[in-house]
Amino acid sequence: GLTGSAVSSVAITISWTDASDTETRYEVERALGAAGGTFSPIATLGVDAGSYADAGLLVSTTYRYRVRACNGSGCGPYATSAAIATQAIAAPTGLGATSGSPIGLEWTDVADDETRYEVERGDGDTFALLATLGAGVETHQDADIVPDTSYTYRVRACNDGGCSAYSGTAAASTPPAAPANLTAGTGEPLAINLSWTDVSTTETQFRIERDDGAGAGFVLLDTVPTGTTVYDDTGLTGGVTYTYRVQACNGALCGAFSNTAGATVP
Repeated sequence: GLTGSAVSSVAITISWTDASDTETRYEVERALGAAGGTFSPIATLGVDAGSYADAGLLVSTTYRYRVRACNGSGCGPYATSAAIATQAIAAPTGLGATSGSPIGLEWTDVADDETRYEVERGDGDTFALLATLGAGVETHQDADIVPDTSYTYRVRACNDGGCSAYSGTAAASTPPAAPANLTAGTGEPLAINLSWTDVSTTETQFRIERDDGAGAGFVLLDTVPTGTTVYDDTGLTGGVTYTYRVQACNGALCGAFSNTAGATVP
């Protein structure tokens, strides 16, 4: 009557009927796999034992057990179990990624026996370990990123016996790179001419902000199309110093600002 069942992803409990009245011990052996495999001793139990909890196993792995009763004169025949498989760890669900800097990740923890989460980041079909997080964690911020880049993510739950299947994948992008080398110089009367270097490959527009020194700080002056690298700010007030900065945007996703540059209108 040797039977067993998985109680977790890393533990199986077996039980049997003690049919002897002369045993001094029980010997428990285990083999790996649904068939074949070599049995090896894993426990020696006392008189009248009727069950054994086997822990520290591998996730989603099949084992077979056998037990025999022994005394000083020898051992009886084995009782052998059918194949018993440990449970799988439940894979995380609902993985989502939010574009930005950093990129935000969020998922749902549906496992109850994980000891860690492994977050992987990839480009296409190639993934590499990005972070190892504690049990029950459901968010992560990826700050180790570069502008103008798309990343793909996946997550799995793990314990010492192995790991779950991966979650679905989620993709997100980083903002465009900041414009470089912004300069400001006076042009025609009451005008300042701006120029900068476009170093982004994903922007759809540039936002130009201006500070006129009146205390309001930088405010949006204008937006210009992708690829633009010059701008003339006209109709200004003589004797006033204006300061500018520019950022590249892709839809609602905007990158860091350029350096600031200013000039005084003659």
